[in-house]
Amino acid sequence: TPTPSDTDVTTTTSNNNQYFDKYSKQLLIEALNTMLSRQAEKLKNLPADTKVVVTEELFPLKIIVSLLDNADIGPVIIEDILMEIFRLLLVAVKVYDVKDNSSNPTSDSDDDDYHYISSNSLNIQSSNMADISKVASLLFNIFEPRYIWRFFTEKLNHFTSADDHHRSNSDEETKTKSTTSCLDDSAMEICHCICLMLRVINLENYQEIQTKCLPLVLHTLLRLLMQNAPQMKANQIKLVLKTSAALLECSQPMPP
Repeated sequence: TPTPSDTDVTTTTSNNNQYFDKYSKQLLIEALNTMLSRQAEKLKNLPADTKVVVTEELFPLKIIVSLLDNADIGPVIIEDILMEIFRLLLVAVKVYDVKDNSSNPTSDSDDDDYHYISSNSLNIQSSNMADISKVASLLFNIFEPRYIWRFFTEKLNHFTSADDHHRSNSDEETKTKSTTSCLDDSAMEICHCICLMLRVINLENYQEIQTKCLPLVLHTLLRLLMQNAPQMKANQIKLVLKTSAALLECSQPMPP
């Protein structure tokens, strides 16, 4: 009985990858992003007295874990769905942190937007937060350890590069509007994501992340702050400084 040669196997795999890229990749990305977005919206709109099971509400992340385990699918879709993953986790943390501290409900002030990333207010030891941390760890342990922090650095570098471009524009009004909009919609969200990861992912066993990756993220974030401080709102500056402090707290000096 003839057996397939290595060349035949390689050709079949290549054809399958081409088919996935052409016909399935974008559909899968759109479906996953829609599922993540809808679940985040559902959590946002839950009545305060609703009893929910954390692991059940984060079911999209378990589906994504199974997909990321597939070497032909995971690497080609992850970057396109990662921000929606972070958004679902952010909403989950905020919702369950409010439930855990229901006797001291949050206000509608600017601080409410990021109260859950403060080391003083986020109860990482609560059962809900412990469950969220487990699900997040299960997901992010699939990645190469430095991937998430490189992702954050690249995103922040994109904002600083965009800002450099705006600064070269002779239209001062257009520059200010574009820069402020960019920071409002995206860069501040990255700050939330960074702080969330620092709170729910245990970095004690990852010396390279603490000595190299986190300081690089911090450097890039501070560069963004220095470039944009005059156009930033007070709560934006406060968030960047809180994020910087969290990064500094988790960083370690390079070994001698």
